[in-house]
Amino acid sequence: MRFWPILVLACLLAVPAVQGDARDFVRPAANANAGPQAPPRQVPSQTAPAPEIPDVDAFVARLTDALQREDAEAYRALFVPTADRATVDAAVSSMLVARATRVVVLLRDRTATAAGARLLLEVFYEIGRRGRIVTLRADVVPGPEAGAWLLASQEVLTTIDGLYRLELDPSVQYRVRDLEVRDNDLTLSMESGDAFMVNTDAGTTAVVLIGSGRLRFSPPSGAERAQVRIFSGREVLETPIDAAFVRFSPSDFASRIPAGALTPVEVDQRQFQRARQVFAVEVGKSFTLGLADVSDAVWSILPPYGDFLAEIRTRRYSTLTYAHSGNDAEDISLFDRRKRRNISVYSSERALKARGRFYNEDDFADYDVLDYDVDAVFDPARETLSARTRVRLRMKSFAAANLTFRLAEPLALRSVHSERFGRVLALRVRNQNSVLVSLPQTVQRGEVLELTFTYGGILPSQTADREVVDLEQTAFLGPDVPELEPEPRVMYSNRSYWYPQAPVSDYATATLRLTLPPGFSAVASGAPAPDNPAALPPGPSGDRNRSLWVFRAGQPIRYLTVLLSRLEAGPTATLQRPVERPTAAAGSSDDGRREGAPAASGVFYDSLEMSVVGNPRQIGRGRQWLERSADVFSVYLDILRDVPYPTFTLALVDAQLPGGHSPGYFVLLNQPLPGSPYVWRNDPVYFDSFPQFFLAHELAHQFWGQAVGWKSYHEQWISEGFAQYFAALYAERRLDAGALVDIFKQMRRSAMREADEGPIHLGYRLGHIKADSRVFRSVVYNKGALVLHMLRRLLGDDVFFEGLRRFYMESRFRKAGTDDLQRVMQEVSGRDLGRFFERWVLEAALPRLVVRHTVRPAAGGGEEAVITVEQQQEAVFDVPVQVTLRFRSGARESVVVPVTAARVEHVVALREPLSGISANDDHGTLGDVTTK
Repeated sequence: MRFWPILVLACLLAVPAVQGDARDFVRPAANANAGPQAPPRQVPSQTAPAPEIPDVDAFVARLTDALQREDAEAYRALFVPTADRATVDAAVSSMLVARATRVVVLLRDRTATAAGARLLLEVFYEIGRRGRIVTLRADVVPGPEAGAWLLASQEVLTTIDGLYRLELDPSVQYRVRDLEVRDNDLTLSMESGDAFMVNTDAGTTAVVLIGSGRLRFSPPSGAERAQVRIFSGREVLETPIDAAFVRFSPSDFASRIPAGALTPVEVDQRQFQRARQVFAVEVGKSFTLGLADVSDAVWSILPPYGDFLAEIRTRRYSTLTYAHSGNDAEDISLFDRRKRRNISVYSSERALKARGRFYNEDDFADYDVLDYDVDAVFDPARETLSARTRVRLRMKSFAAANLTFRLAEPLALRSVHSERFGRVLALRVRNQNSVLVSLPQTVQRGEVLELTFTYGGILPSQTADREVVDLEQTAFLGPDVPELEPEPRVMYSNRSYWYPQAPVSDYATATLRLTLPPGFSAVASGAPAPDNPAALPPGPSGDRNRSLWVFRAGQPIRYLTVLLSRLEAGPTATLQRPVERPTAAAGSSDDGRREGAPAASGVFYDSLEMSVVGNPRQIGRGRQWLERSADVFSVYLDILRDVPYPTFTLALVDAQLPGGHSPGYFVLLNQPLPGSPYVWRNDPVYFDSFPQFFLAHELAHQFWGQAVGWKSYHEQWISEGFAQYFAALYAERRLDAGALVDIFKQMRRSAMREADEGPIHLGYRLGHIKADSRVFRSVVYNKGALVLHMLRRLLGDDVFFEGLRRFYMESRFRKAGTDDLQRVMQEVSGRDLGRFFERWVLEAALPRLVVRHTVRPAAGGGEEAVITVEQQQEAVFDVPVQVTLRFRSGARESVVVPVTAARVEHVVALREPLSGISANDDHGTLGDVTTK
């Protein structure tokens, strides 16, 4: 479980027209593959304001008063006189709650109808320390008195119970002796201390422990133990604790807290005040709801059965949070609150048995986004946007009425409208980039739904991906080298959440209509419209000289990106390349998917339309950059024989820091200005011998990372490692052998230096604890690239590239993982590659190899060299080693020895006398290679 969902494991929404417990409505939502492509649809750029409804506040006040006083007659008086008595009685009965100490009614929406108005109301009841939320749709009509409104009908859409205002029980204190609280690989032990309970009408849901104790955390896998070692210095975390706040389901109390370790004693007020202080700080961190608009109190839900959370106050590490969340693919986590770092995240043994070793984040999706239609007005100078986005989705869960979307927290959500249901309730999750949408009825699996979000606000620009590389500041350049100011720019992309989207990245088509003020241009995800930009008439505020930029992503893309700046158009070119089209099989679907088997999806193109845009200082070099890009693409198209997107734009922008970003359809490249005090020096992905490497890497992301995505963060190497290796393949075709060796040497050096940090499969978590992104780039980028190179050496070029193309085509516009790559390569090669991927991707250790040779007479005359390679470590690797034979004449010959056992012999016929051998001169083998 990632830690951030724990912070607000909250949902104010429920299944419609039924009562239920709040925790029943908290479920993960993700996404999967793209659906059929939809033609562009025109959406008005300006939304007409809802008609004002006079005196509706007075009606809401009368309703609130009737509910607060539990006054049935006053409630009945809200209805029109002609209303059916039985219907009215049923409506009153559904809304009056006995012994409610406080009632708040919020008007969430109002729309005009032919007879009057339709109101969407949210009613919050506080019943002692319990809470209840009801969503009510009310149709009102004018009453006999001027300005008055009466109920024509009402419908309860959702009801949520199971909300609690938790309090520490001041009446009972327990003396703790030799208490142990366990969950999977965590043990909290307390030799002596005190315990105070948090009770509800469902039972005890939390305990505050005060005293002398210890925390022991011992994850089972080597990769997770290594992360614990990086954090604490040892593979098993053991540290003293002073207090803990433990949460669980009331059903789990007896099994979580051993009764024999607790003895009731008279309440010590000093200890109680200590416990209450712990409780006050920790209770709001987990299982809480964002109800600030109806209550100042912290409202909580009860953890589901089997879930467990502990806020542990350690003496050395401040507060650590342990969580076990059964609904997550990786249900165990340990989190450092002070530094906001995940220490350990993994799947319990039970979860592994249920889903297997690998998982796809899309498997946990409630819905699949098919298409986006975005109409947005930007003011880049103020970093503001106002947008209306239509999301078309298909349900994946068997039945759902509550959907989670991501939308940046600074953006105010004005409304969510469904073509099927009309205006629907949508609420923000507190302190999260999340929106919870409640539908008035359950939507079944396979049904298509359209939701239109209207929103806006101030949103800071996102930086380029690699503005976080390891930079060094150069010495002062002197007064003659001025530091120039870059052109203003705004970019919104995958980390901005500038449009409503699924909780995980998703393949979908899209149409974007972007309105900009004078002086700004746009580059965005999708093919630009031929008439970009189109002039617009003055807006509602009288703003003139606005322009409309339209982009259409007919190919599925993982996320939408917009770049706004003062850009000038540069040169264009068309790159022609014949492509391979997979033959449609019987039973294949319209989008190219075969039933029961993966197949390439999307449209196929024979050419790529390329263009360059740039800030005024950069566009002068546009022709040079266009030619470089075309050369890189020509290599990639020759290898993969595919054009994933019909158009490509290279955007050259001013910057103080080097960096880049590669969404679908375009690449942004930062161009450091003269006088910039920063350089890339010593970063593991900067290669002095081949400055085009960075461009080649970013362009490769159009194929790896965009056309082919990754199933979960564990599979990020499918993007970064593959892009890094494709840049190396480009270098292989354009550089001399010595320069290529220098690239592999740097890759190998950085990968070996960081080998102990963890395996490739840890993804973003590599270097996360130490906040050192160089570790991630050394392992995921460089080690990932070398793993592909070693696989190529083991299988041979023909088999490797055939497997690579098949893997790409099967994964086109889908998410892929290591298991998919292994399966394809095994099918093509006819070899079992399980051990190869186990050692090189899932584990962190590297081999130690000793290479020896002897010369002996050959059976047919002459001499032959017997090359012996021995693995010194216990675990056997499958690893190719290049051995260079040096002859007395000065000539050299290189052979690749496939090492697939603890000891292998490889015989080479000698054409002339041998003077010696060397191994791994090309630096293509990871590990310690010694020649004796």
